[in-house]
Amino acid sequence: MSSVQVGAIKKALSVLWKYRDPIAEAILFLADLIAKTAKKDHEVERGAKNTSDSSMG
Repeated sequence: MSSVQVGAIKKALSVLWKYRDPIAEAILFLADLIAKTAKKDHEVERGAKNTSDSSMG
């Protein structure tokens, strides 16, 4: 690895470290949003399945 590459990596890491709190907050927000969406999708699927089961019986 050249010294330029090492310098670029150090610079990128220092920028990430400087903004670690907002980055972490954004990651947690997105993870929470994904979890809520997945839960909602699961409930919709379960509701659709229950509807089809009751219409068959």
